Amino acid sequence: MKQKTKLSDQEIERRCQAIERGEEQDHYKKWLEDESPHNFYIREALAQNGYCLEELAKDRNVRIRTTIMTQHPESIKYVLAHHKHIRGLSQDEWILIYETLQTTIDPDVDALTDFITYGIPVGLGYYRTRATQTIKAFKLQLHAHQDRMTLLEKTMTCKQLYDEGNPHWVRGLSANAIENVQYAEEVFKGRRAKVSPIFNNLITDGTGCDYETMVLNIERAKRIERAAHVERTTHK
Repeated sequence: MKQKTKLSDQEIERRCQAIERGEEQDHYKKWLEDESPHNFYIREALAQNGYCLEELAKDRNVRIRTTIMTQHPESIKYVLAHHKHIRGLSQDEWILIYETLQTTIDPDVDALTDFITYGIPVGLGYYRTRATQTIKAFKLQLHAHQDRMTLLEKTMTCKQLYDEGNPHWVRGLSANAIENVQYAEEVFKGRRAKVSPIFNNLITDGTGCDYETMVLNIERAKRIERAAHVERTTHK
């Protein structure tokens, strides 16, 4: 049974300040249970400062849930775990989760699994094509985490693993970077040897280059391929 207490403005302010200073932490979960009309401000302070994330992931207020996911992305797995069955995410929450997971290097495996299970909400047709491609990248990330890397594999770069056809090549990359590589593979009809020379440019620091840079690199690789073909034909 939740406590039904009426808090004064002064007490609300005192609790918020205590949270900002990280004081009285053993009281935070109890404060969450107060049903004061202004309890929102306490929950918001907890969300902004990263406390009680698992509890706040179940909060009835979208703004609270959005705050913890924006400022503390590690809480996404808690939000998804709670909402994957009741399907209570708002469209804005789903988009936030999708874009965060897409740009995060090695995102939480449970979060990826629950996001795939949740699927694409009705009314987000614009994201269907994009998300369908991204989910393919998510599945590659999940597959790569099913088996531990050997000591040798841990010493290899993503490109070396890619060239070897090793599924662990996606480790250390975001889904966005993986999608860039997948797009290049489609252009070159699955010929990894053609993608390999531009691989590092596509993944950059692991987060992936932007769309324009990806297209420029692919076009450059195609020109090199055409030039090589012309040279081979000329010397026959």
